[in-house]
This record gives sequence, C-alpha cells and structure tokens, in this order.
Amino acid sequence: MKTEIQTQLDSYEGNEPAIPMTLLNENGLSIKLEGYGQGSADDGHGWPITLECYEGKVQLLVWADINCEDVTHKIDLSGALESNRREE
Repeated sequence: MKTEIQTQLDSYEGNEPAIPMTLLNENGLSIKLEGYGQGSADDGHGWPITLECYEGKVQLLVWADINCEDVTHKIDLSGALESNRREE
C-alpha cells in the first residue's frame, strides 16, 4: 500500500527555516527533503533516504552525494535488535 505524508523537518535552534519533507510508505519507508536529491533523479524527484527490509534484514540506505548515482551508505540495523542487548 502506498501512503504519502507531507510534513516538515524543523531546525534545532529554530533559526533556520523548516525543510518540507515527504514520507513515502511503499516497499519500505523513503524520505524526500526539499532541496535534496539523488544523482539518478531529476531535481525535486529524489528520495535520498530509504529504510527497507532486504533478505530478511532491515537496512538504512542513504544517497549522501548528489553526484553519485549509487547509494553511498548502507547501514545494517541488525546490531540494533533488542535481542542483542547485553545484560550487565
């Protein structure tokens, strides 16, 4: 099911203007931030952040360089599983 949510990313100090943001729930969660994009997408059409489940693992994909077509960071979130917590 495809769901889009329009919201904004507020600045921490409140001195900078808010950044309009769109969240897309379709085969994971993707985030579009106004003024940010991906190398392979036209301006205004990139989704530079995606959270997905791939081969049974949850991973965060980030396109941190507009000049790169491929994802620049893949973060496997397996280490954040609550079942991995060590008791002290």
